[in-house]
Amino acid sequence: ALPLLCSLLKPELPTRVGVPYATRYNEEVVIFRSQPGASVGAHCGSSNAVINLHLTLAGGKGTTLRIGDIQRELSDGKVFCFQDSYFHAVDHSGGPDAKERFSIVVRVMHPNITEDTFSGCNRTEVVADLKAYDRTEALEKEVERLREAYRTLADQTRSSLLAKAETSCCEANFSLTA
Repeated sequence: ALPLLCSLLKPELPTRVGVPYATRYNEEVVIFRSQPGASVGAHCGSSNAVINLHLTLAGGKGTTLRIGDIQRELSDGKVFCFQDSYFHAVDHSGGPDAKERFSIVVRVMHPNITEDTFSGCNRTEVVADLKAYDRTEALEKEVERLREAYRTLADQTRSSLLAKAETSCCEANFSLTA
């Protein structure tokens, strides 16, 4: 399941192509797991340039996500979006029906971040010299990365379809000769 997830998300990141990253954690995919009774204390990200997309895959029942003064119970298959710089915490209460929780958090660049955001700045945590930052070069690298991701996904899909076709063909031949 994780290789499929990665292949689906890879073409979508980065979300703000051509805009330099402000922090190392600008865009990433993180998998979180917690046992009933676990807590993650209040913490915040290093920058307001990041939005967290928190998707609970399983075990959401009895787990709360607190963002500032807002508290929400997590639900399997539901997403919460919030700015990573806000204090947030997770409590996995562990009631009678509680199960292990699995969540995927996709961190993306804030949609209001543009190249103009960095005007007057010399560097970011990731880009050492913004004056030398070449948007065209960044876009060309991204186009090539996306082409490679597409080729890989196309090859995997083609291999999967061929394997299914061979299996179907063998099953059909087997049933005809039986």
